[in-house]
Amino acid sequence: MLKINWEIVKTFSFLSEEELEIVNWLLSDKVAQNHWPSIAVYLEQQQEITIILPLCLTHLKNVFEEAETELDQEVYLRILLIIGKQLGRLWTVFRIKKQPIIHSIDNFINSLNQKQEINNEEDFFYLWSYTMELYQLFRNLLYDFSADSLIVKGINQEVKTIVDMLQQQDRIVFAKETIWLSHSLKFRMIQKGDESLLETNLTSNVGKYLSIDGFSHPLLTQEYIKQSVLEMTYGTCLVLMAFDLKTNDFIGSCTLNDINKETSEIGLWIKESEQHKGFGTEIMDKLLQIVKENKLSKNILYTVEDDNKASIALCNKFSFVETDQFILEPNSLKNKYREMIQFTYKITSLEE
Repeated sequence: MLKINWEIVKTFSFLSEEELEIVNWLLSDKVAQNHWPSIAVYLEQQQEITIILPLCLTHLKNVFEEAETELDQEVYLRILLIIGKQLGRLWTVFRIKKQPIIHSIDNFINSLNQKQEINNEEDFFYLWSYTMELYQLFRNLLYDFSADSLIVKGINQEVKTIVDMLQQQDRIVFAKETIWLSHSLKFRMIQKGDESLLETNLTSNVGKYLSIDGFSHPLLTQEYIKQSVLEMTYGTCLVLMAFDLKTNDFIGSCTLNDINKETSEIGLWIKESEQHKGFGTEIMDKLLQIVKENKLSKNILYTVEDDNKASIALCNKFSFVETDQFILEPNSLKNKYREMIQFTYKITSLEE
């Protein structure tokens, strides 16, 4: 565990009264349960990295293993999820910058004591990098974590994904002109201009089990394509459009989401008129091949709703192993609780 003299934070003149109150809570022996909602609200409101985030992580690292109740575990995981989402949002700002030389975080905290405010981009970058370093210290705890509540397990799964994604690592970036071929299909990366294919073919029946309720509004479709194209330039996802080799008719789409050296998450859908023709098997086979040949990840995940019989059968056909069950809570893209089964396919060649 990193040794940090956090007491000096109390002397920072640029802290607001709210921030100083939170600092005092976090530096006490035990944060009262009624303080956590206030801390969560503060964290969710922040648009920039603050000294509270690494301080909060240091406190959580000390208490997470000693949580006596599942309620405590849930509170700590929710705070970790909030911080992880903040780090992920700022990742889009800082990931293109060269990783800084990490000096002692203690020295960095001491240097902040001489300032009236933090408004220097370099300071924000250092603070973000140190917070990322602290966040990675939770990885083993999260992978060893167990809970009875499926909702708590779902929160843990979300935090694990963020931790793995934020690990410093090299990623494969495919050229945007790349074409993949299978027995009867041609695949290319999603691009601007594909809006009508999504809006026309991703019906409510097709999207029933997807992680997004649908593309009912053109702006949502445009943003999805824009974000997909951006993430593909960083190698963090691969969104492919599938077409019939002979007719060039659109068949469906498939994705490798949250690509990191530990895991990649598979997703796929086929338009209604082309279902039950074996395309699901062909698409799955191609995605597995892409991950194996390019050594993208050690494991492939396929997380499906527990009543999605077609996807469960597809996992069984390719010898995926059921590794977890959990509940995902509603979010801005999927407005319902989802009971999930997670299947894992191990890429043994990466372990050799």
